[in-house]
Amino acid sequence: MAYRRGHRVVTFTPSFLPFILIFQLTMFLVAAATRTLFGLRIKGRKRLRAVDRAIVVSNHTLVLDPGILAYVLWPRRAYCTMLEETALIPVLGTFTRLLGAIPLVRGPRAIVRQERGFDDAIRHLGLLHFFPEGECYLRNQQVMPFHRGAFHIACRRGLPVVPIAIVLRERTGKIWRRLGLPPRILVTILEPLHPVSSSRSAEEELASRARGAIQAAIDREGGCKTMGRGAMPRLGLHQAVSDQSPAG
Repeated sequence: MAYRRGHRVVTFTPSFLPFILIFQLTMFLVAAATRTLFGLRIKGRKRLRAVDRAIVVSNHTLVLDPGILAYVLWPRRAYCTMLEETALIPVLGTFTRLLGAIPLVRGPRAIVRQERGFDDAIRHLGLLHFFPEGECYLRNQQVMPFHRGAFHIACRRGLPVVPIAIVLRERTGKIWRRLGLPPRILVTILEPLHPVSSSRSAEEELASRARGAIQAAIDREGGCKTMGRGAMPRLGLHQAVSDQSPAG
């Protein structure tokens, strides 16, 4: 089912068979690719066992981050936010939504639709993931400032925030460099953070704590600070979709 502006934010539920099959197949492929190409290691998975419902946040440093994080959380599943323009792209938008991505909507009555979508996502799967930096900063290991959106949701609903650090380690040795292999990845699931109130200051404080925890984990685990390439340019398809869509 193609997405259109005004549609429900969460259209594919856990009982929808293609939602199950495509996700499981994709996780098999992601597991093989990340283990082989990136030497992926995961720490702290046990910290999720005591968490029933939560907002999950992480730094965004690779194009493959959504797939990597889905595999890190596996066998649990999470909905993950994405640009509405991505959801509108033919084929790609449907595929990403079948993997659990939900659009950040805008336009008339957007706030009501978005809040209902967040509630649906949390009710269905228990976990809702955000990249609070707002952009993918390629291979960056210096966490950029966080937007408040994810923490607003956590504070208003009394949900814990689970920070996840994506740590990139530069490969050493002339042979690895000549082969041009990507950096090694360590993903660390950190201790859940709990909101103290629903005030704006509490949201800002929670965002600061989450960002600080992720940066501390990157520093502690030896994340390489010299590989950053800046913000990833958005797909040209995004602009094409935006130009063709009515202003909202």
